[in-house]
Amino acid sequence: MGSQLPTRGILSDLTVGIKPKLHRNSMSNTTESVPQAAEQEAIVTDATIAGFLNTVGKPRLDPYRTFFRCSSERELLGAYLWGQAIAAAFTPLVSTVEIVLRNAVHREASLFSSKGASTSHPWYDYTRSDAFRIQGKSKDKITALLYDHRPGSAPLRKAVQPAPDQVVATLSFGFWPAFLESLNQRERPRLLTNIFSRHPHSTPKHWSEASNVAKLVNTLKKVRDLRNHISHYEPVWKPHRLTGSEPNWTHSVGSLKNLHAEVLDTLGWCCSATPQIYRAAHGARYFKRLCSTNAVRVFMKDAISAVQIEPLPLIPALAQASGG
Repeated sequence: MGSQLPTRGILSDLTVGIKPKLHRNSMSNTTESVPQAAEQEAIVTDATIAGFLNTVGKPRLDPYRTFFRCSSERELLGAYLWGQAIAAAFTPLVSTVEIVLRNAVHREASLFSSKGASTSHPWYDYTRSDAFRIQGKSKDKITALLYDHRPGSAPLRKAVQPAPDQVVATLSFGFWPAFLESLNQRERPRLLTNIFSRHPHSTPKHWSEASNVAKLVNTLKKVRDLRNHISHYEPVWKPHRLTGSEPNWTHSVGSLKNLHAEVLDTLGWCCSATPQIYRAAHGARYFKRLCSTNAVRVFMKDAISAVQIEPLPLIPALAQASGG
């Protein structure tokens, strides 16, 4: 039998066929059904690791084996789990950028379109005289939200239109760089100056230069691509997704740090408070812990121990109810 490692780590969900166990929730005085797999110590043997790697598949794992120079199955498991972890570590930052960006664009586009009357205006509705120019795939996305589509019939405009806030929340990240790129010379200086008010060169004159706008849009597209790589479970450490010049994994770690810093700067261009909250919260700390050459080595030596997370302190129900 292979060596065993008891753990409550990331692989505990491989335990199957366990009946739920009832727990008392002291916060709400209710009974919850919690699978015992969440509580049980998983025994990770060499056979377990081999079964996991076989399930993930050779085509997906071969790039890890080669790039991280794995000499054993345990090292390969560590490299793969680190790849998962570092991608997840980007999520708090990237999701915050998306929300802050779309809110800033929505506010400024609304004010521009409504001539200062509203911060939530249908500036995207291309049937209106005060709307921005929306074309191509961006127009298709708006049409899908404002019209009903029936097979064999022309799109029929919805009798009750979705609220502007609802439309904006539904649009994907890719809509925003495309929209900013489509702004004309009259719209661009004012909107970009206000949307990216914390950008070090944010003035109407700066945003009147097409090269400056192109650089901004390319940065936003880089964030979009990172978001899509994470969402599609694509390894973010691969050189062609970074600078393209990383000869080994240690250089990829450095490039991931630089990418994180660039995305954080982008967030700060829209709002000075949000990066401060991010740096103080779990996201930045988690990323800093994982994005290092030492973290990779720790994962490759013992991936199961590397993912241990200390339990949160218990807050008494009485203190919670009283606002303490």
